Amino acid sequence: MSLPYLATASSTLVFSGETSAENSLAPGSYLIPSRTQQLSPLALQIFVNLSIVTLAILVYAYAESLARSPYGRMLKAIRDSELAAKVYGKDVIKARSQVLIIGGAMAGVGGALWALYTGSMKAATYTRLTWTFWPWAFLMLGGVGNNLGVLVGVLIYTIVRTLIILYKSALAVIIPMSPEWLEYILIGMALILITLFRPQGLIPEKPTLTLARSKLEKIRRRVIQEFSSSS
Repeated sequence: MSLPYLATASSTLVFSGETSAENSLAPGSYLIPSRTQQLSPLALQIFVNLSIVTLAILVYAYAESLARSPYGRMLKAIRDSELAAKVYGKDVIKARSQVLIIGGAMAGVGGALWALYTGSMKAATYTRLTWTFWPWAFLMLGGVGNNLGVLVGVLIYTIVRTLIILYKSALAVIIPMSPEWLEYILIGMALILITLFRPQGLIPEKPTLTLARSKLEKIRRRVIQEFSSSS
């Protein structure tokens, strides 16, 4: 399965699922029953925040360990040169299928946390702009190919959006437009500037070493000592 075909098939599957969900669930908003409703608002907020932070740390640790493992290096090899990976006997189609499964599982965890945070679910809320295009913008802003760049991109976006919401009334006096459109304009400008001046993002991808730098340094010193003693 070629990469353009895979992207087209994945997008078609996502859009078909979104349309089916909108037709079956819309237009109502469905509350999610939970035993947490018996808690006080403060206790519920603490519980939700702790759940989100805990699972976010676990998912990040899993993604980092996966990227630093031989499997992660294989995925990077397939990304950089699919033909070279096939020459070395790597099953590219199987690897892509596994990545789709892992990514879908992570997305499912994120969706469950979002539903827990909002306490409701509405299919029409998950638009292609906010749930497809903006995450790509976060990746490009923070840095493609590393998990820390994703966190930085999301953090910057969240801070900027929160500031726009808090100072909406003050911004309405300064800018000649509605502050609601400022968010879209800033994201578009950020994408253009990053593409032109820093395509690698704020945090560029670093090479993944098979061994720790300390071990590599010991090996290098040992080779130098053996070479100098033999000569």
